[in-house]
Amino acid sequence: MNNENKKRYAFNMTPSKDNKIKTAMILSGTKNRSHFINEAIDFYISYLYAEQSVDCLSPIINRSLKNVIAGTERNMCEMLFKLAVEMGVLTDILSGEYDFSQEQIDEIRKHIAQSVAETNGIIKFGEEDNS
Repeated sequence: MNNENKKRYAFNMTPSKDNKIKTAMILSGTKNRSHFINEAIDFYISYLYAEQSVDCLSPIINRSLKNVIAGTERNMCEMLFKLAVEMGVLTDILSGEYDFSQEQIDEIRKHIAQSVAETNGIIKFGEEDNS
C-alpha cells in the first residue's frame, strides 16, 4: 500500500459480512482489517475497469479471430485443391498405361485441375466422367 495520508471512514456492515471478512483475512494472510478492506476495494475497482476493457476489446478480438480463421480456411482450401489435383493425377496414371512422359503427366495434371475446379473438389465415386 502506498504512503498517502490516511483518513478514517465509518460505514455500516452486517455481522455476517464481518465474519466473512475475518475468515477471508485468514485466507489472504492480511494482518489487519483496514489493510484487507483496502485491498478488496482496489481489487473490485480493477475488476470494474477490466469489465469495461473487455467490452471495448471484445469486438477487436472477435474481428481478429475471424480474420485468422478466414486466412486459415483459405490456405486449407488451396492445399486441399492441390491435393485433389495430385490425387486425380495419381488415379489417372494408375488406372491406365504405366509409361507416361512428363508432358503427358503435365497434361493430365492440367485436365484434373480443371475438373477439380469445375466440381469444387467434390468427387463422386462410381460415376463416370462425362467430360
